[in-house]
Amino acid sequence: MVLKRHRKKPLLSIDEFTDIKNKVIEYYISEKDLRGYIQKSEWAHAAAHGADVMDELVQCRECSEDILKEILNAFKKILHNETYIFHAEEDERICRVVFRIMKGNLLSNQGIINWIEGLSECAGWQNNRMQYIAKVNSKNFIRCLYFKTMHYDSTLDLINVLFHAEEKLNRFHKIDRGLIEN
Repeated sequence: MVLKRHRKKPLLSIDEFTDIKNKVIEYYISEKDLRGYIQKSEWAHAAAHGADVMDELVQCRECSEDILKEILNAFKKILHNETYIFHAEEDERICRVVFRIMKGNLLSNQGIINWIEGLSECAGWQNNRMQYIAKVNSKNFIRCLYFKTMHYDSTLDLINVLFHAEEKLNRFHKIDRGLIEN
């Protein structure tokens, strides 16, 4: 709420903004309880609610290219967490922020492409539970961003990068390709 208010009528100094940004990102990447809905407690949803705060951050005029890269790296860490496969639309909430960065040209296309390609690096990791979680979360996020980009953007380069990153993460793509070619 403070960041939203600050965007409308500045009230934070650059030091205060930087302090808030650092605390938000530190919390986001260090949170261990990534569950969405908890039966007795209702919504915990740290990954989604944290993405909402990141969305406020990227809209602040103080948000530089370096801060955008910090935010994207935090998203990569949360998608590549070691314990939790997201299933409560966390990918949609993260996607909204990345799409805002893309649509607003807040970061170069090459910067976004490099980050997307970095998400698919987990496909080459040792085959274990940690790799599986990273692959599934990254693949679901990439699919989300792919469809949002298809509907709202005509940047073919980004669509192709998203397609190839998803293909790299999808162990069934060779089977699918065989069905199409036959």
